[in-house]
Amino acid sequence: MRTEVPLVRSLDPTGPAEIQVEFDLPKQGGDETPPVFIGVRITGADATAVADLADRLVRTDIVAFLQLERIDPSGATKVELQRSQRIDRERDALVPLPADGMAAGLFHFDADVTTMQEAGLFSLTKPERALAFAFSPSLQEGRYRLKLRFDRHREALVEAHAQLLIAYTSKGK
Repeated sequence: MRTEVPLVRSLDPTGPAEIQVEFDLPKQGGDETPPVFIGVRITGADATAVADLADRLVRTDIVAFLQLERIDPSGATKVELQRSQRIDRERDALVPLPADGMAAGLFHFDADVTTMQEAGLFSLTKPERALAFAFSPSLQEGRYRLKLRFDRHREALVEAHAQLLIAYTSKGK
């Protein structure tokens, strides 16, 4: 099981309420502090069906609580995460997650395809979509611990066969 970003984990429908994942974050190419997001990915055989499912999950009132910690020899330090929040019909704003880590809803996000392919997590023949709960615009390389608890509508993710995804953010062209 992969413990280095990018990585995926299945969501066990009968598993514990809180998921904990420890992982290593290497630098991405020459980027000492790469952008990383935490969310889910969904895959399928039909691109249109996957896109429709992703849109439905965004509209579903899924609530998760996330805490990300950097693990150093001296102890764990909480890492601030951000999310996109709709301001009006045409604008979104970046806002920090509140202290309790509540992320109300998912939003569309793009994983870095190159690192996903290198990790064996992306196929050109299998459509997929990534959705985020939160992200960090810059994380130092090192060891991290994610604590994730779904408060509402976890079953929608399980029914969609969504997988937890921790990945580098696509930087675009």
